[in-house]
Amino acid sequence: MVNTQDTSGSGQLFGASAFNGPSEEYIQAFRYFKNLSATIIPSEKVFINALALTPVPTSQVEAGRRRGGNAIDPPLGSYTAVVLTTQFFPGVTEVPDEVDKGRLLFFEQ
Repeated sequence: MVNTQDTSGSGQLFGASAFNGPSEEYIQAFRYFKNLSATIIPSEKVFINALALTPVPTSQVEAGRRRGGNAIDPPLGSYTAVVLTTQFFPGVTEVPDEVDKGRLLFFEQ
């Protein structure tokens, strides 16, 4: 994403999860994200609300293990990393309660 505005002084929240279920799981995640973006997060405080789904194939997990792995290696098998980022307009100094609750609900769902 390319910002065309000066966002100096903006705060950001990041959250992540993962799943590896059927295609309906991806579609449902997008529906929850649309609900979060349209009804829960107030647009007058939020500059960007973005959802990224990144597939991680088994071959990538195996390559990491061949290099020695680490303490947080995933189970063997493909999965999708889910990242939610929310960026606030400059001047917003506290996370609005509805944003915090909405993001938590998104990850619970």
